[in-house]
Amino acid sequence: MIECVQSILFKTRCVYTRIICMSVKIQNSDIGDLEEIVDLNYNIFSGMYENKPYSLFEYRDRLVDKESVIFIATESDKIIGDSIAYKDGDGLYLWILGVNKEYRSLGIGKQLLQKNKEYAKNNNLALIKVKVFGVSVEMRQLLENNGYKIIKIEKSQKAEKYDVYYFALQIQYE
Repeated sequence: MIECVQSILFKTRCVYTRIICMSVKIQNSDIGDLEEIVDLNYNIFSGMYENKPYSLFEYRDRLVDKESVIFIATESDKIIGDSIAYKDGDGLYLWILGVNKEYRSLGIGKQLLQKNKEYAKNNNLALIKVKVFGVSVEMRQLLENNGYKIIKIEKSQKAEKYDVYYFALQIQYE
């Protein structure tokens, strides 16, 4: 009986996952969507870090003189995930990646990473760099599972969850 219930639950989760994934679109965006992106990211990152999440002003200030690369994941025209990157020397710096908690484990973060990789490759960039705090265990796992390597760790004086992990992905060209 337990096996049967587990099987039904697994099948239900798989069907649900397929339905959600079929309706999620990953697309290019721009700073015109920043207000909605900031609201989403505020909900995603609230309480995770020592400081409160960035404000709309801080996003605009960070991106003002940069060639930003923004991708969004939408379902029914609602933004449920995003990534914000910008060119940095010979690479791409992935500044923010977030997915609404209700849509995690559906491959959306992986698709956003893939879009950034495609952008880097199409623009002849050598690597993608990412900075992640220790508290972001899911993000660290996502990066490691997608070929990113830790290149440096800065230990925090306060707590392990504030350690800073620097990742990089070398872009491969044939």
